[in-house]
Amino acid sequence: MKAYKAASLLESIKHDLQIVNNQNFNTVVNKFRNEKVFAVLFFKKSNKNITKVIKNYNDVASKFKGILTLCIADCDANGSLCESELSLYVPDYKNSNTHHFLIYPINPMPKFLFNEDITESNIKKYTYLIPSKIDIIKDTKDFNVFISKHENMPKVLIFSNKKKPNYILNALSNSFNKKLMFCYINNELDELVKKYNVKTFPSILILKKNKVVDTYKGKLSYINMFDWLNVHSETFVLGGGFDISPDKTVSKPWKFALVPKVTKMSHGDICFKKADKGLCLIYLKEGDKLDKTEIDMLLSLKEKFKPHIDGR
Repeated sequence: MKAYKAASLLESIKHDLQIVNNQNFNTVVNKFRNEKVFAVLFFKKSNKNITKVIKNYNDVASKFKGILTLCIADCDANGSLCESELSLYVPDYKNSNTHHFLIYPINPMPKFLFNEDITESNIKKYTYLIPSKIDIIKDTKDFNVFISKHENMPKVLIFSNKKKPNYILNALSNSFNKKLMFCYINNELDELVKKYNVKTFPSILILKKNKVVDTYKGKLSYINMFDWLNVHSETFVLGGGFDISPDKTVSKPWKFALVPKVTKMSHGDICFKKADKGLCLIYLKEGDKLDKTEIDMLLSLKEKFKPHIDGR
């Protein structure tokens, strides 16, 4: 009767736990260890209170759906898998009367044995292992570099009064890797807060081609935020039209500078691609930086000629 209960329970939880076995472990877990965090419960039907343990584990899995990949393996049916994964950490696992739980961080960190009770609070302790694909913006220059990368890819701007993103935001950035670009802006960066008219924290904005197209107004949960972000990423699936290979990434911060610097890389965007359609004024000086007086003078000059320059 005990074996029947465990088997039937395992069959009923496929939607919240990923069942792994001898055949699929490499494709489900090992293949994605460079980008995701996994946890695997290894059990035998004879383990003490295993039906209750599995039910509780499934409840915990529902809390972390999409955030962590929680898996389960039946060692009665998958002896070779359990031998390869457990023997180094629990040499006598075959004679043990209890289940065993391993956590698999991203490579190259090794997997390790989890010896605590499987509860939401205990699992939450390990969400720090989730890698982040979020750019932390330290100043306006950082932001200009961020916003100029992959111009056609939607940008997610996260304004917060916290110093760093939480695990939910990190998990979202992983889920939408190569579909959306994320940045994190502290509320102390007044210039950016004012520029985007942010009044409350946290605030999450979507930019497309440097224009705000939507602001998140829902519950700050993974599932709700995922659904909202997915609307804006659905036409930008991997392979959907732009190359984001690291060696082909070219940032163009001059496109967002008040007074852009003319260089070998920037001159086409600033002037010479469209020189036959307008006026291009170049200020020459020694040194790499402009002082405030020079910036004010150039902005005033730009404003003076604006009616003639617009539409060039």
